[in-house]
Amino acid sequence: MSAADPLTSDPLAVAPALAFFTVATADGSLDAAEIDQFRQQMKACGECGALFAGALERLSSDAATLDAATAAAGEAVLGGEADAAWRSVRAALSGEDAEERERFVADVVAFARQIAEAAGGLYDVGPQVSEAEDAAIGRVAAALGARA
Repeated sequence: MSAADPLTSDPLAVAPALAFFTVATADGSLDAAEIDQFRQQMKACGECGALFAGALERLSSDAATLDAATAAAGEAVLGGEADAAWRSVRAALSGEDAEERERFVADVVAFARQIAEAAGGLYDVGPQVSEAEDAAIGRVAAALGARA
């Protein structure tokens, strides 16, 4: 992945970071538990598909790549350019077969939901996913042409 422009050089690898920033900042704060969850998910994606696993591997291949991709994703989300970034991801997915595309989208949405669930409610009481985070998950899904 090119450190100069990760959003265009490897948008699929930036997708997890985009999902993270979209959801984690939806309620106006970036929680330490969400950051920890992001780190954990980058190490082990569980039952994710090969395309998403490869994206995570490329994203976390080295510190410079991770820094460039997360900075680009953060700037896109916080700068109001998330829609354009998600269009790049969707365009990159267009070259994949339908099954891989669907699996990747499902993996990104699941990744986003796990980020949202990490912080929990007040003192772990109440809804674990805020309305703002739930809406953000819906935006991620819609940007990729799916439902949350």
